[in-house]
Amino acid sequence: MKKTVILFVCILCAMSVWATDYKGTIVMNASSSNGGEEHVNKSDVVVSVEKNANGTYKVTLDDFWFVNKGVTYDVGTLEYDQLVGTTAADGYTYVNGTKQMGVSDIQGYEDLIPENLRKYFTNIGDKKFDVNFAGRFNDDMMIANINTEIKITASYYGATMTAFTETLSIDYVGNAIEPETAIGDVNGDNKVDVADVNAVINIILKTKQASDYPGNADINNDQKVDVADVNSIINIILKLT
Repeated sequence: MKKTVILFVCILCAMSVWATDYKGTIVMNASSSNGGEEHVNKSDVVVSVEKNANGTYKVTLDDFWFVNKGVTYDVGTLEYDQLVGTTAADGYTYVNGTKQMGVSDIQGYEDLIPENLRKYFTNIGDKKFDVNFAGRFNDDMMIANINTEIKITASYYGATMTAFTETLSIDYVGNAIEPETAIGDVNGDNKVDVADVNAVINIILKTKQASDYPGNADINNDQKVDVADVNSIINIILKLT
């Protein structure tokens, strides 16, 4: 029985997750084959960083877009998972990765091709391009760069022809968003894990007072702290609720 309890606690520890959201500004520089150069700033852009159970990281930008000739083209969510992080002497954790996307991910991509050439291009949406990410972050700030070259090609009378290219370089600087206390985060360390289970047990055993912890230990809001709240936290960790 003791070994079972120890194993279960280890599983809970392994499933704990660290995550931080950053809000900041994007500066986009673009150069295209049909419209010269674009320089666009956008504020209040949120980038999320989550540490996986295996120690790697997932970086997510929900709103990836670019501008061509004054028109904004939405591409969708950029998500880089299983990134290996290296923490340097400056206190930042450095990550980088590449995501392959398709031309079909660009909403309205047909408009990027000159009208007189569109009839010669088939299966345009199948074309792929790499979106590269390099960034560093700590508990307070994220600094990152996203770059890519979007190229649309097709066969034209037996020769490969390029109808459109756009080179993008996007710089991002964001500050960490102060998180709201999550349900189950009794000790206020911005994650829900076995430490919160122990905190509730301490309250039940009266070795600590509920007021000793910043978070709410009455997880199920039944006006008392008991084993039901322990079970509630375990369900949160196991993602059963």
